[in-house]
Amino acid sequence: MKIYVDELRLYTMMKKQGIKSYKQLAEESGLSVNTLWCALNKKHASLNTVYLLADRLGCKMEDIIFVEW
Repeated sequence: MKIYVDELRLYTMMKKQGIKSYKQLAEESGLSVNTLWCALNKKHASLNTVYLLADRLGCKMEDIIFVEW
């Protein structure tokens, strides 16, 4: 099973929270910009990365991911 961040869903949640850039999201989530970039460019995202993003965005992890079996 591979977990990917869904860029459109993530962007939608960012706008709802008033986050203007991926750099801002990374910093406020405690992630490096590189980690976020990798997650957004269809590289496998760790559960910890998804958790930190969802926590900052105030949503469930399943709101911003898709899973490949």
